[in-house]
Amino acid sequence: MPIKAMLQAVDGRKYAEVVDPNYFLADIWPCDDRSFPLLQHIDPYGNTVFNGLQMPEVQKGLDILISNASNHEQKAILTEFGT
Repeated sequence: MPIKAMLQAVDGRKYAEVVDPNYFLADIWPCDDRSFPLLQHIDPYGNTVFNGLQMPEVQKGLDILISNASNHEQKAILTEFGT
């Protein structure tokens, strides 16, 4: 699944964007993995929105995925998501 993440303000202004157009994360993304309480619910066919209160849990999940990344491409994309 291609993942595109955006950091944006409530009024829609976009601050940053990260995209995985080559599906590097498909093998390691935690779909339906209950140990990732928020990241498991990212909708591959639509939008998933996390609010500011959820961001620490999202960051925790990204940190785990970074440590489990099996190649440089995965690690680079996940690091960009996590910053």
